[in-house]
Amino acid sequence: MAGFLKRLFGRAPKDRAPSDPEILPSFPQPERDTASWHTPGSKNAESDTSQQENLNYSLPDGSLPDQPYFKQMEHLRSGVTEKDYQKAAAAARASLPWIRKWLKDPRGSEDRLVLSIPALSQGGTMMAFVGDKDGLMELRKLVQEFGYLEPFKGEAEDHFIDMDLFNRLREAITAKPGLLQNRLKTELDFSDGRKISRLVAYLDKAGEIRRAKSGNTYALFMQGGDMPDAAAATIYSEPTMPGSHRHEKRSAKAREIGLGNVKFVPLPPSPPGWDHSLDLPQSVEDFEDPQGAWAQISVEKIKQESRPDPAFRKHYTTARGSISFDDLAKSQASLGKAGAVAFSDTAGRMGTPSAFVRDVAWISTHPDGEGFASRSKSGVLTVYDGDLDVDFETDLGLAPEVIANAARLDHEVTTAGLRCIALTPDRSQYMFTHIDEAWCISRDGKMVWGVRVPENEPRTVDLGSVRVGTSPQISDALKTMSLEMPVSHEMIRKRYRELARKSHPDINRGGEEFMKELNGSYELLTGIDPSKLEGNNAVSDAGVEFTFTMTYAGYPDRISEIAFSGSGDAALLATSSGRVIRVDGQGIPEVVYEIGAYPHRIIETESYLYEPRRVCRRLNCLSYAAISDRSIAA
Repeated sequence: MAGFLKRLFGRAPKDRAPSDPEILPSFPQPERDTASWHTPGSKNAESDTSQQENLNYSLPDGSLPDQPYFKQMEHLRSGVTEKDYQKAAAAARASLPWIRKWLKDPRGSEDRLVLSIPALSQGGTMMAFVGDKDGLMELRKLVQEFGYLEPFKGEAEDHFIDMDLFNRLREAITAKPGLLQNRLKTELDFSDGRKISRLVAYLDKAGEIRRAKSGNTYALFMQGGDMPDAAAATIYSEPTMPGSHRHEKRSAKAREIGLGNVKFVPLPPSPPGWDHSLDLPQSVEDFEDPQGAWAQISVEKIKQESRPDPAFRKHYTTARGSISFDDLAKSQASLGKAGAVAFSDTAGRMGTPSAFVRDVAWISTHPDGEGFASRSKSGVLTVYDGDLDVDFETDLGLAPEVIANAARLDHEVTTAGLRCIALTPDRSQYMFTHIDEAWCISRDGKMVWGVRVPENEPRTVDLGSVRVGTSPQISDALKTMSLEMPVSHEMIRKRYRELARKSHPDINRGGEEFMKELNGSYELLTGIDPSKLEGNNAVSDAGVEFTFTMTYAGYPDRISEIAFSGSGDAALLATSSGRVIRVDGQGIPEVVYEIGAYPHRIIETESYLYEPRRVCRRLNCLSYAAISDRSIAA
């Protein structure tokens, strides 16, 4: 990773000016390639790695911070990932002078429409955790100095509250070992239980405290303090690592997938998610029959002991029924374990839950198979059979391909790039990914094939998830507007106004066709129908807020999801650039589906491929593309 950053950002100058802010030394790199940008107020302890990889680099026009800032964001992310909050806090504080230097640069003022700066959000929480009051004072001063940072003012003050709460939590748990977490609001006389839970999670992740399951809450103990045996028995600890079942000691070279002669199938973008609530009719009775369609009816409530356990929150259909997972270890069956799993037959009868042998960071089932596979945070692949017993295990971190690919990209932690896993229906082969490579391995540990997806190129623009375009569409739209990547919202808006004034049919007779093309390009890049904008010239978009997500060339195109085909003799690889690549049993590409969006899950049965892409916020609805050999439907 260090080498990759040097190639992308360049090296820090040896003889930097004395006025330049301090640059922290290099640290081991985190799982993701670049710093993630969160919206103000985001407080997640660790970001979900299934999110779109965003890459920003320093531009000569001052529209982005200098290169050292992004290096500090790497240190911040790696510190959080490694639960080294001292390192994360130091990186956040060291980035503040670079933010100030950037905001003072007048050249980037027009591009600072919506700011999202992790150093001020998660970085402030890290400084609060370690008690860096001077760092928080510096952060508060910076936020008050620039009007651009108005959204962060409330959060800057919250960091001081967090620092005080961290200290009070430590004191309370030390004074009362076994203090129940749901009693903390009363104990601390603090009404925000959600904030307390978030800070307790940080203390737990950092190893300062231990949380023992106690009914519907946790008993809290300081690390190293006395704990009753009954409480200790409720805390999961990972068993011994299983070693590797691989035969190859040296890694074979992954074959880069060539897409020059492969058929491309563009798919229409999925519709935008519902971001508003629906007015559903309210029923007074449990069941109503206003049309008199039922001749005889009986409504009975399910008995408490017969109701499904909501802890089993993930459900996957398989050949013989469905498998339900308690991946958060909230069920009684997961007490002292990492979680639990239960099988239900086609009639809906759920069997006795079984506990996981290891924690679960990734789950994979096959719709035409039995059993499932899981990957632990430490990189162990565990395959379970149809009876939910362990079939076999292997340590993916010891796979020669993982070691080689980590060295190629300068990852110091080899398991950091592990992501997806998949099983064939008969569990005779499994597949796993490491950053931009996918490897198919037989059950007895022999390599079947290995491929690497091509490097990322300027492919997609996603503006607030409103409209997504594939590479040719974006290229044509930018060409119509005489723009080049990277572009900002302000640049698109200004260019549209300029061209619309010159080409509008009321001004330029014969400009109708160009105006149609210009409006189509503007709609594609912004998600706004120009005909609905204010004014006859359709050039006003005041009050509309955009969030840009752009991909740039020269860095790995991560594989975001994988699946075996319905028969298991082919595989599908989805990448963060918006492609789904189908390869045959030898890893040779057959077809590429252009979906124009970040893929999250692929399911293929014998006839159809389903690629879910967006979950509606209010209802658990799913939009997807369905593909068969003869038809394409959205």
